[in-house]
Amino acid sequence: MRAGRLLADISPLRESPQFRRLWTGTMLSDVGGALTNFAVPLQVWDVTRSPLAVGAIGIAEVVPVLAIGLFGGAVADTLDRRKLVLATTICAAAVSAALAAQAFADPRQVWLLYALVAVASATGAVGGPARRTFIPNLLPA
Repeated sequence: MRAGRLLADISPLRESPQFRRLWTGTMLSDVGGALTNFAVPLQVWDVTRSPLAVGAIGIAEVVPVLAIGLFGGAVADTLDRRKLVLATTICAAAVSAALAAQAFADPRQVWLLYALVAVASATGAVGGPARRTFIPNLLPA
């Protein structure tokens, strides 16, 4: 077996500038999301020292996904997907800016963190299905 078969095929990144931009943006967004998924529970813990309050972040994430996620695919099918992804990306950036602003302001209000996490989760539930439809359109079979 050749060693090349064990590695990921990166030819789409070399051959398609549109896919390369989508992949790069998605990767950077995912890194930011991972950092947020670490920072928010840490901040909630710092404010409350309550495992229950930290666990409630999961509820703040799941409820919007269940409530809005059911309609995310339907919305993606009826609207222009590029505009929908652009709108949800702008909303996600605004939520990230609000999370950063409240962290620097140090308001010590946990409800604000829960609300921002819920909005971010809802945004991802709507934009995610639309974003996933781009790859088949950018790459050949």
